[in-house]
Amino acid sequence: MKMATLATYFGLGQQTHRSLGDVRMNLEVLKYCATVLFLESSLPDIFTDTNGCIEFLEPEEVSLSFISATLVRFYRGPQRIQILHKSFPLQLVCGNLKVRFGISTKYVDHAGSPLSIVMDAPPSLEMILDEIDGRAKKLFLESGSFSEWRPVVTRNPGFFPTVRLKLPTVADGDMIKWVTEIHKEEASATHMLVCSRFDVLESIFTPGDHVDAYFSLDSYDFPQNVGIRLVAKKLIIHSSAANALFDNNMQ
Repeated sequence: MKMATLATYFGLGQQTHRSLGDVRMNLEVLKYCATVLFLESSLPDIFTDTNGCIEFLEPEEVSLSFISATLVRFYRGPQRIQILHKSFPLQLVCGNLKVRFGISTKYVDHAGSPLSIVMDAPPSLEMILDEIDGRAKKLFLESGSFSEWRPVVTRNPGFFPTVRLKLPTVADGDMIKWVTEIHKEEASATHMLVCSRFDVLESIFTPGDHVDAYFSLDSYDFPQNVGIRLVAKKLIIHSSAANALFDNNMQ
C-alpha cells in the first residue's frame, strides 16, 4: 500500500511533493502504523470489535469500479487471491437474506464441521459478487492454474440465485467449535448463541428464515476446483414475526 494512501486513511493530508515535507509525513505514517500494530497486539478484542463496526459495507455502499483482486502471500503460506475495495479488504453486510437450505450434520467438511448455509442472493449482492468473480477469475487464469473455477453465485433454471455462507471452525482440544458470532432475535431482545453443538445450529437455521449476515470474501484453491467463498463473521437470525413481515413486503 502506498504511503499517500495510508496518509489519507490516517487523516494526515496529502503529500506536498517537497522532499522535507514528504519525509516528515512518511515518518508520521510509520508512527501511526506502529501504533495500530501495537494496539492490535495488546488489545485484540477491542481492536477487532472496533474494526468490525467500520469495515463491513452494505451492497449499496460498494462501487464496482473500486473493486480489485490481487495476489498476496499470507504468513508462512502460498499466494492467495484477496478482494479489495478502495485498496482495503472487502467485507460485506447484507440484511434480510433468506435461508434456502439450513445446516445439516449429514454433510461435513474435512474437519467434521457442517459446510454452509445456502441463502437467496438479492440482485444488489448478486451484481457485486459477479464483479468480484470476474476480476478474481481473470487473475486466477493469468496465474497459469488449470483447476476449475467455481462461481460464487449458483444459478439453476427456474430458481432464485443462491450463495453459500461458510461457518469457519477451530479445534479446541477434542472438540470442533464454530467461530461465527450468532445471534437469535426474540420477541423483545436479541441473544447471542453460546454453544458448540452442531445439532443446535441445525435446528435454528431453517428454510424461510431471514438473517442479517456479516461476511468476508476468502479465496480457496483445492486440487480440482478454485474460487471465492463467503465466510460468515456474524449472523443475526430474525424472529418468526419479523420473517413473516419481510415475506409480506417482498410480495
